[in-house]
Amino acid sequence: MPIVTHHDLKYLREDIYYQRLKPVYDELLKNNAECAGLIAQDHANFYHLLSTALRIDKHPVVEAIKQTIYRQYELDIPIHVFQFQAAWPRSLASNRVFFKDGVEKNELLVLVSQHFFNDFSFQEQVAILGHELCHLMLGHLEIPARHMLQKQSDLGVSMDFRLNLIKWSLCAEISSDLFALRACDFKPRILGTTLIKAYSGIKALDSIDLVFVLLDQCDELANSVKTADLTVHPILPLRIKVLDATRHCEIFKRMGEEVSEEELEKMKSDFNQVIDDLVYKVNPELFDERIKEDHDLFLLAAVAVILSDGNVSQEALVVLTQLTFTAKDPQQYMKEIQQRISSSNYT
Repeated sequence: MPIVTHHDLKYLREDIYYQRLKPVYDELLKNNAECAGLIAQDHANFYHLLSTALRIDKHPVVEAIKQTIYRQYELDIPIHVFQFQAAWPRSLASNRVFFKDGVEKNELLVLVSQHFFNDFSFQEQVAILGHELCHLMLGHLEIPARHMLQKQSDLGVSMDFRLNLIKWSLCAEISSDLFALRACDFKPRILGTTLIKAYSGIKALDSIDLVFVLLDQCDELANSVKTADLTVHPILPLRIKVLDATRHCEIFKRMGEEVSEEELEKMKSDFNQVIDDLVYKVNPELFDERIKEDHDLFLLAAVAVILSDGNVSQEALVVLTQLTFTAKDPQQYMKEIQQRISSSNYT
């Protein structure tokens, strides 16, 4: 019987977009010299920044952070930490794959700004490195989405590819947030305050109070007409809301326990449903299947209005056939309606 672990906390929606991206990306690497050059430039930029940074692996604090992470995740992937100067808190990660004695090795390289030491507590530092490690564990470093998006117009790929890159990246950040809870002993408030400090730059105010402010802000946005812009990172209020809402899920209560396959699948499904419901309210563009359901509803509503007075005018028929829906073909639907009308008392 399986044991519930942090591996079960992945936001499964990211797999939808990865499966769409991977074949196109592999084809680009194989046949598009500009794409291959772009990837090489991305690595070159990272290593240039690395060459100007201080390697702080052996610093006692960093060593203690790494050992904490190794224990939490039961991993032995080498983590190399470098510090560079930046105007705001930043952390960047890259994996380094190489061969030694004929065996493939994998290491994580992490760049952190000086704020890592100046502004964050030990637990928050663990959360930051844990989050970056999770990107490696989940395969998010395979596709340099952000760099490709910056140069998208030069690659000759479709707008769908660009949108899938953004959607995958957004879901990947949510997955890494949830995976990083393992590094925080599954205490969402620790990760929440870390995210607030990292993305707002605020350290003088009580971060716990800001958690509640952001939770309210996410609710306000979800209840408004305007949704959040689609970006590679979820908006901060949404990230905080996901951490707060999922902590009540059964999967957290059963963490480390042995369960049946059916129980595990049910817990994962319920867990992902909570996330989906929150993300949908802020970024509905990620949910093709729900948009189709909404289109069905709008189409049925239009038909109901047309038939409400017992008469079907020519103008109403024209308007209905001009509607665009992805879930149903209005032309075919119109034929069905006309057949029903002809067999009814409508005139």
